[in-house]
Amino acid sequence: LQYEYLLCRVADEWELNGRHFRNLRAGTSLTIVIFIRADMEEFTTNGILRDVIDLSERWSSPSYVVIVDSSPSSKMSFSTVNLYKQTREAGITLLLDEKNTVTSQYMAAPGDMFAHDYLGRVIGFWNRVDLTDETLVDELKDLHLNWNPLCEKFLYTQEWSRPTGTSNT
Repeated sequence: LQYEYLLCRVADEWELNGRHFRNLRAGTSLTIVIFIRADMEEFTTNGILRDVIDLSERWSSPSYVVIVDSSPSSKMSFSTVNLYKQTREAGITLLLDEKNTVTSQYMAAPGDMFAHDYLGRVIGFWNRVDLTDETLVDELKDLHLNWNPLCEKFLYTQEWSRPTGTSNT
């Protein structure tokens, strides 16, 4: 239920480590935000971070943002994970959520992924994502090209958002 609230809505603008969300998504029609813990291999070198780096090497169109939670052990492992990302020359942005403000805003847990359009609207979300699943990658590519029809339906069922020239009759 918590994610359904976010779907098709513009996420609040945020800033982490001096990087604004609007700048991270500038120039791309799809921004992928993934939440991880830096102290657990299943989210870093043997898991999601490795998989998102692999995906970014194969498909560079989206903007990839990986957010590390602020648990004490994650904070201690952040620089090691950042070094790993740099050695792979990945086209992703790795950010530390110092007070878990963004994580709380999204109601996210490690392994959760959110897809945003160019305006910052959440157009898709997944729990405990598996980026090695080609079906998921195809779904992301479809969102990149075609947006999300559920969101379009949501937008145009709201009275305030009807395109001009339409009526209820």
